[in-house]
Amino acid sequence: MEILLIAKNIRTLRTGSDAERHTTEVRRLLSQLSGKPSFHLAQEDKSLQPLLTTHGDLCIKTIFRKYNGEMGPLAQMFRNYLDKWSNAMLIDADLPGFTNETKMVFNALVRRIQRETGSCI
Repeated sequence: MEILLIAKNIRTLRTGSDAERHTTEVRRLLSQLSGKPSFHLAQEDKSLQPLLTTHGDLCIKTIFRKYNGEMGPLAQMFRNYLDKWSNAMLIDADLPGFTNETKMVFNALVRRIQRETGSCI
């Protein structure tokens, strides 16, 4: 999945011993990443939501309702993260803060993706 690949590349760049040299590349990758969850959410709202809220399989319907309720706070956390770290200078100014927040946000996204892809299978 493209989101996970971009997240992995960012994680690799920000954890190296010379992470401060890669902030421009990290910010470029964040820009690439920024539209992916938004596109995913739009697809869910447009295509999946009408089907899954009325689905005959109780497991699918229950999981969809749960995930749908979680997505709002997760999407807001991701938008706040992107706004806070909107350019390489901000990342350079607080690399430890950026690293910690990146770890928290990416872990939340990865957990969501893993749960979403493994449910009812």
